[in-house]
Amino acid sequence: AGDTLRKRVIKRLEFAAKQASASSTQLIAAAQGAASSNRNPTSQQQLTAHGKAVSDSVGALVQSIRQSMAHPDSAAAQLSLINASQQLIQPASRLIAASKAAVPTVGDQAAALQLGNFAKATAQSLAELRSAANKALEACGSLELDSAADTIRKLIHDVDECMIIARDNQLMSLPGETLETASLELGATTKTVGSSMAQLLTAASQGNE
Repeated sequence: AGDTLRKRVIKRLEFAAKQASASSTQLIAAAQGAASSNRNPTSQQQLTAHGKAVSDSVGALVQSIRQSMAHPDSAAAQLSLINASQQLIQPASRLIAASKAAVPTVGDQAAALQLGNFAKATAQSLAELRSAANKALEACGSLELDSAADTIRKLIHDVDECMIIARDNQLMSLPGETLETASLELGATTKTVGSSMAQLLTAASQGNE
């Protein structure tokens, strides 16, 4: 039942994230369209700056949506989707506020109307995104634990493969690989294991509380 609920809330979040991404992108375009007739240069500068921040967040969110849809059983992909959704909310809220404030200073009536309408639409989709992200976070409370466990399982699998190759005396250096680069990679992998173990222990202790 828990797994069914998790999948349902993640599907809802994926849909809400798509809607918020689309409306945010339309609002950015409307803000750009208002530039030529905006009588307040400071207002337009704010729109441009907030639009850039939203564009960056949308890009990350779209990538997270794709990963979540491609890997529906991946706790890491679901956790990434929740985080990316939450990270869109603040910059998008700032763009909405700046857009609403700019409407009276946009001389082109059609551009002003479009800016105002897309600001309202984005505010609605953002409210739905916030709600869906919160519901997903509540339903997927063990995602950090699952994500860390997934990472550790993958690392164990990789180590097992290396052990088999080493046993068969088939270990070979990669083109351009040196002892130094191999040592650096081993160090990075060790840090990943340590980080995942720490994440696993933290999530486990929080779950016990």
